[in-house]
Parts: sequence; C-alpha cells; structure tokens
Amino acid sequence: MFYSNVINLIRKHLGDELVTEAELYGYIDRVIDDINVQLNTCFPTFTEFSEENYGIGANLLDYTAIPDKYIRTVIVPGAAFKYYTTDEEGGLAAPKYEEDYRQGLFYMLRDYSFSVPAKYRADEQGFVELDEEEPGLVVSFKGGLY
Repeated sequence: MFYSNVINLIRKHLGDELVTEAELYGYIDRVIDDINVQLNTCFPTFTEFSEENYGIGANLLDYTAIPDKYIRTVIVPGAAFKYYTTDEEGGLAAPKYEEDYRQGLFYMLRDYSFSVPAKYRADEQGFVELDEEEPGLVVSFKGGLY
C-alpha cells in the first residue's frame, strides 16, 4: 500500500487532529515493532523502508513488506491507538482503537504467522525450550545449544 494511502487512512481515524506525517511515521514504526515482537519477524519499519528506497518520494513509495489487509486492520488502528495514548485528550478514544488493534494483531498472529516470507522471518533469533529429559531450560540459537 502506498505511504500516502496509509497516512490518509490513519488521518480518517484521527479526525481533525493536526499530526504531521513524520509524527505518524513514528506511531506506525512502533506498531511494526510490536508486530515484529508478536510474530518473531523483522519487517522493516516505515522509516527503514523509505531509507532503503531513498530517492523515491515518500508518497509514491509502496510499502510491500506487510500485506494490505494487515496494514488496514493492524497498523492503521494501532497507529491511532498509539497516538491517542500520547494525546492528553485521547483518553476516551484510545480504548476503542486499542480493542481494534489488539484484535487485528491477534488475527494476524493466528492467520499470517506461518505465511511470513522467509526474508522477513527472524530465524537468527534464539528461543527457549523446555527439556523433557532434564529439568530446566535449554536455550537454542540457529539449531545449536548454549
């Protein structure tokens, strides 16, 4: 989805709030960071993606790392939620967007986590597993043990 379309969708949720694109990129980046934690992925943030494609105007840039469906159902309400939690007058609007954001993130985890393209999987990260034979934890990293 084009950057300009994402920004316009978020602005519709924010109503008459005056927020710059640079500020919105910060909220979008925080949502993508949350997605990366939940799905164990390494999707580039909007800021990183635009730096990788430097020279293309931001409004013409097409963010293709995350499918449009999840941009609409996770990133847009998530950015609105992140904005309203920092806005002193956003206390009444934040819970609605939080619910939409959490629900979208849950569905993304459930429906998309096994379909993430290989280049966005965070396979280089370690994980903790329980050892059935010996009590305690085993920390694995790239198939090896520590």
